[in-house]
Amino acid sequence: MEQSEKKRAKQKTQIIEYLGRIPIFLGLSNSTLRKILSFCSKLELDEGEVLCREGEVSDELYILIMGKLIVQLNESKSIATIEPGQSVGEMGVFTGKERCATVIAGEKSRLLCLKKTHLDTIVRQEYESGLKILSNVIKILSEFIHGDNTRMKEYINYIDSLGKGERTKTEENSKE
Repeated sequence: MEQSEKKRAKQKTQIIEYLGRIPIFLGLSNSTLRKILSFCSKLELDEGEVLCREGEVSDELYILIMGKLIVQLNESKSIATIEPGQSVGEMGVFTGKERCATVIAGEKSRLLCLKKTHLDTIVRQEYESGLKILSNVIKILSEFIHGDNTRMKEYINYIDSLGKGERTKTEENSKE
């Protein structure tokens, strides 16, 4: 085996190990991870380049290998940062809904792109792996919902505290 072939084989092994640590692919066999990798295309973005826009069809899942992505609402309000080892687009790939945010590269970034059709193929053809992927997606989405519920509760408490402050001022004014 030539040096360049050995180097490519080593890189492929490293990427497969990396994929195995991505939340959506946790617990999958190396053979399934190799199959997933064979379906992936590589993508590079320069800082400021748009990966996907709010309202677009969501038919691809992205896995950040290197760099940083910024999630924005209304293409201006940053609501999250995606770090290497995280994925983007899992909700839309499974729900078929339009993208709910715009994602841009916060710095030069490298990603893997997995099309919905390829992910569907794996889920259909490999029963155990499909169940594991779906279970992982449920866990990821449940964590999103839990986080949203926590933020909503904090927001409601904040709004309530503002209202109590107003009532206290009104009560003080009426006593005068």
